[in-house]
Amino acid sequence: MTVVGTIVVNTAATGTGKPAISYFGPGEDAVVTALLDGTDGGGPKVYVLACDTEDKCLNPTQAELNLPKSDALRQRVRNMIASMNTKIRSDQALDTAEIQLLNMSPLPLYKILAVQAFAHARLDPSSEDALAEIVAVSLLSAMIDNMLDRVTQAQVYFQPADQSTAETWRQQLREARAKYEQREFKIKDTVQMTEMIINRSVMLESTLQNTLSPGMAAALNFSRGLNAQGLK
Repeated sequence: MTVVGTIVVNTAATGTGKPAISYFGPGEDAVVTALLDGTDGGGPKVYVLACDTEDKCLNPTQAELNLPKSDALRQRVRNMIASMNTKIRSDQALDTAEIQLLNMSPLPLYKILAVQAFAHARLDPSSEDALAEIVAVSLLSAMIDNMLDRVTQAQVYFQPADQSTAETWRQQLREARAKYEQREFKIKDTVQMTEMIINRSVMLESTLQNTLSPGMAAALNFSRGLNAQGLK
């Protein structure tokens, strides 16, 4: 209800036979940021709509969102990336949640991690953070887009009494979709930039290794093998 907005139709509120219709517009960007990073970072409080009853929810109220960072989407994705990285190197099977993440990810995560393991290399924490950010934001954008599609389809069955207010709400919905589409464009730019950085790093590393003496190259490969096993 909070992310994409909602309509509450209460047929018994007025006593005149006409329903009372309440419109709630899409939430602020702070809600999306909180879903990504949690609310325990010391930032401003974030509020979401909360139902007064479990069955009808005719009088929603504002409630503070409390989402620990460990349960936020970005951190959960990062934990799964780290887990898959370890399992690939130890030849263990991925669990159901990790397989679902691979199916929904806009990046070839498994290929990236497998190539790193095959090359006896390991993603540094900053690279894992970058991958987690790209995947988490993409997943959240896909979920929000799915919500907007469902709400748009449901408008066909909604015949409001106040057409002007209904049109205002529909305009808010269109603006919300446009706003989240802009986020998607930014994600694609981030993906391209990340790929450029990774490719350039690989090229530079290969160039440096080719200029090393055989002894130094062997030492570098030995160090990579230790890092791949989590040793330093």
